[in-house]
Amino acid sequence: MSPIDLHLLAELKGVVDIAPREMKADGYLGVREDGAFVIRHRAGARQTRTRFTIAHEIAHILLAEVEGQSLNRDGNYRRDASEEMAVNRIAAELLIPELIVSREIRRDFGEGRLPRWSFVFHLAKRFNVSCTAMVLRLLELPSINAISFRVSIEGLGQHNPFCSTENKWMRLANGVDYEMDRVWRESRRTNKHQLAIALDGQELTVDCEGELREFATRLGDAKVYWLVGWHVPGFSG
Repeated sequence: MSPIDLHLLAELKGVVDIAPREMKADGYLGVREDGAFVIRHRAGARQTRTRFTIAHEIAHILLAEVEGQSLNRDGNYRRDASEEMAVNRIAAELLIPELIVSREIRRDFGEGRLPRWSFVFHLAKRFNVSCTAMVLRLLELPSINAISFRVSIEGLGQHNPFCSTENKWMRLANGVDYEMDRVWRESRRTNKHQLAIALDGQELTVDCEGELREFATRLGDAKVYWLVGWHVPGFSG
C-alpha cells in the first residue's frame, strides 16, 4: 500500500471529483463555477501513470497555497516551466517520500545487502510507481549517492552513462568510454559490477547490478544494459 492516500489528500484540498477522460494529455486540474476542483486523467493510462498525474495536479494546489496564488477562474494564476518542475518534485515526494525510502535503503544497506534490481522492483511495488520512476527518485535523494549507468547495445543513438540530479559533484572517476567497454565485457560473465565515482574530491567504489532491458522508443526498439547502484553515507562497503 502506498504511504499517501492521494484521493483522501485531494478531498482535503477541495477536489470533489477525480475521473478518467478520453484525451491526449495526461490530465488536468479543473475549477468549477462554485470554486471546487476536479481532476481528470487520461483514460486507459497505466495505474502508475494515473497516480503520478493525480499527484501532479494535487501538487499544483499545494504550491498555489504556499505561494498565496489563486486557482479560481478569475485569478491570474499561470503555469510555467519552473512551476512544472517544482510541481513534479512535490508529486515525487507525495508518491515516494524521501524519509521512508531513505530509511528502507539504509536498513537494507546496513544489513550488508548490495544494491540490486530486485530491491528496486520491491520499492516500486511498495510505493506503487513504475520502476523507472523509482530509479529517478533514488537519483534525486541527497541522502543516497545513487547512480544509473546505461550501456547502449542497439537502437539508441546516444548513451546516457550517468545520471544524478541532486549531486552535481558526483561523476565517473574514469572515462565514459572506458567504463562502457569494461562493463559490457564484464556483463558476459556477471551482472555484478563496481564503478569508481569521484565525489567531493574523494573516490568511492559503488556496487551496482546490471540488467539487460529491451523497450520501445519513438525511434524504434532499443536494447540497453542498465546498471543501478547506490552508496549510502555512513556505511562502508
